[in-house]
Amino acid sequence: MFAITQDFIISELQRYKSYWMRILNKKIHLEFKDGEIETLIALPSGEKQLIDKTSFKRKEVLDRLTIEKKKRAWNKIRRIEYWLNQLSLRQREAIFWRIINHDFEPCNTEECIGLKYKTLPYREIAYKMGINEKTVWSYVQEGIEKLIEIIDRPPQK
Repeated sequence: MFAITQDFIISELQRYKSYWMRILNKKIHLEFKDGEIETLIALPSGEKQLIDKTSFKRKEVLDRLTIEKKKRAWNKIRRIEYWLNQLSLRQREAIFWRIINHDFEPCNTEECIGLKYKTLPYREIAYKMGINEKTVWSYVQEGIEKLIEIIDRPPQK
């Protein structure tokens, strides 16, 4: 067993979006609405279609995921969503905007070559949430610390 670290938690949360893209074989968009992460697919018309996550729990869909070797990604999505549901609404929202909902941008500097992880700055998240930057930072840090506690806790018998 290894110790759960902040880097491990952040890395797993950052992969949430890519797990969905692996399952759907499409580029997706994420939104945070009413305390939940919504997964949307961009349609050719430019509109976005909401994915019904409950449909992935049906037996025939799970069987197809297994056949297509995508069940591992689905299980990771479920695990991340379970973790997030252990947090307060504000912690979950701050972590969504700061860690989960991201894009990649080209980077050609000495520090990085290829694509660079890009997310919203604390200032923009604070504006979206109607709070100050320091509070956003606190929500993210407290949320990650709580996740470390939850994940590191021995299973109940």
